[in-house]
Amino acid sequence: MAAGKWNRPDNLQQMWKTAKTSAEAKAKTNKDWASAFTKLQKEKLNENLGDALGKWPSSYPDIAKLEAGMKKIQEKLNKYSTAIKSNAAIGAEVPKTMNRAIADIKVKIENQFDDAKLAALGADVDVVRKMGSPGMIGAGPGNKIGGKK
Repeated sequence: MAAGKWNRPDNLQQMWKTAKTSAEAKAKTNKDWASAFTKLQKEKLNENLGDALGKWPSSYPDIAKLEAGMKKIQEKLNKYSTAIKSNAAIGAEVPKTMNRAIADIKVKIENQFDDAKLAALGADVDVVRKMGSPGMIGAGPGNKIGGKK
């Protein structure tokens, strides 16, 4: 069966860029925060997360490559999250913005990967989503194999 179309509604690279720009703007409201944020970017947030997020979808329909890329991105996200949380010098609002984006990206990349696996099998992802979760295809409310009737 031929690989189907993989719809990726969320541009993860753009999400990260927006969060980073917003965090940088918040950091610039305080001279000390700005200095600490610049140092944090140079020393800890220097693994080109945005580029990795932008290139990741190009591995489709090779699911093994897509999964390996996703795992590398997740490692970067975890490193970034740890670096941000351990840096009190950047104020309180800067970490909130970036950590919210990291949490959102973690969820969305896993959802996109699940959709990619289905699409690679030739499934119509939109139809499957309406039916239930990928692990419970056909298991929705009212179905005997799924939810409550």
